[in-house]
Amino acid sequence: MLVGVGALTVGLRDPVVAARAAAPSAIAPLDSESLTALGNPGWFPGPALEGGTTRDMAPSVVRVEGAESGSGVVVRDDGIVLTSAELVGNQPDVEVTFEDGTTATGTNLGTDAVTNVAVIDLPGDGFAPARLVTPDALAAGDTVVCTGIDTDGDFSTVYGQVASPRTQFTPATGDPIDALVEIVPQEGIATELQGRAVVDGQGAVLALTTRFGDGAYYATPIDVAAKVADDMLETGAAQHSWVGIFGDDAPGGGVAIDRIDADGPAAELLQVDDVIVEMDGEQVGDMSTLVGMLQLHHPGDEVDLTYERDGQPVEATVRLAPLPVG
Repeated sequence: MLVGVGALTVGLRDPVVAARAAAPSAIAPLDSESLTALGNPGWFPGPALEGGTTRDMAPSVVRVEGAESGSGVVVRDDGIVLTSAELVGNQPDVEVTFEDGTTATGTNLGTDAVTNVAVIDLPGDGFAPARLVTPDALAAGDTVVCTGIDTDGDFSTVYGQVASPRTQFTPATGDPIDALVEIVPQEGIATELQGRAVVDGQGAVLALTTRFGDGAYYATPIDVAAKVADDMLETGAAQHSWVGIFGDDAPGGGVAIDRIDADGPAAELLQVDDVIVEMDGEQVGDMSTLVGMLQLHHPGDEVDLTYERDGQPVEATVRLAPLPVG
């Protein structure tokens, strides 16, 4: 599996205003919190959220009508909305409808082929943004709620069980897509769930459903989606970093390197058969974990890697490079 991900953006219709680009941290996720279990264990119990109901999410989700139809989630009070790139496509404008019937025409700021996230800019301000929480505590078997606006314009929820908190998925295009959350939805649910906010028992958004296939949804973790939005607001395009190694999950944990790009940042430091076990002091359990960590970095960032060579721990600092195109 290639460590490093690619980007494809739709050209901006209008330049991003400087004031917005100057403060992209406004949509940064909160620190991780422990998830609250949703009522009884098992499949799709459908209880109310702790301390409220799922309707508390209603002002923060929208209906998106673009290349396709689905949902989206408001992440800033000045009208920044995240949704699935498949819903937006190459269209410069999309129609957005709130649960109360209010409509607006949003500008497509861009899409990212790696995460399948699209960023929409609504006119005006005073919107109700969702609360974003990094999904570090998400585990296989957890029940989550997918909230959105259905075809009738009504707020609705679908319950699902996490099949894998971090999985690897490669679509037909061959683009490397990693670190996605795999969710098996309630039986009988069709592909209508694109762009829905995946929330925990406290109503915080953990991920955004961005793909559907083989009976499951693949949701981009919200910290990764927020980073893509920050990039687009600041530079007009998603920025993906490259460390330049190919590898796979190591039997005892970590990432076993089986090939190194000769022009990559790690070419002079790492070797085939090295096993990466930590990055910036955090444990790297497998390839998806490593890719997820890299997705939160920018080209030019320095990361500290700890790897095992011949059974001995070694430390190295690597300056990440932009992912090569093509």
